[in-house]
Amino acid sequence: MTVEMNQYQNISGVKKMGHRLGHEYQVTSLVLPRLKKYGFTHCLRCKAEITIGDWVRRTFGNIYHSRCFKRI
Repeated sequence: MTVEMNQYQNISGVKKMGHRLGHEYQVTSLVLPRLKKYGFTHCLRCKAEITIGDWVRRTFGNIYHSRCFKRI
């Protein structure tokens, strides 16, 4: 794991819950620019844009809204 990704995992203000199918967390103003940097701008299932305040789940190399992931 690179130092940059390690810093991403430890950003304060990120509420995340570990799970065997990835991590679920709330997008904050600190996290959103990092998601956009790596190309995670839209939910893979509903195609809606990820915004601040959304609960998302990153798993299998993709990003989903939590509500969309539960329908998979």
